[in-house]
Amino acid sequence: MAKRNLTSVLVRMPSALKRRLAREVTRRESTLNDIAVEILAERYGVDFEPSGRRGSPPGDTGVVLLRVPPELKRRLEEAARTA
Repeated sequence: MAKRNLTSVLVRMPSALKRRLAREVTRRESTLNDIAVEILAERYGVDFEPSGRRGSPPGDTGVVLLRVPPELKRRLEEAARTA
């Protein structure tokens, strides 16, 4: 399997949002990373290929470490600076 070119972003999110993502993980039989990054990548117009792996429901904390394409990280950082 080819190594994916991804970088990390630490995200703090409201627990209600994480619970909704957790339900989507179960419904799609996917991973929280694939679902969250897919949503962000679409929003910022960045290509993202989900891993296709199955994951277990995430824990209860509001902190998530996402693995994202470098271009998405750059755009997220840019958006954070201008907010």
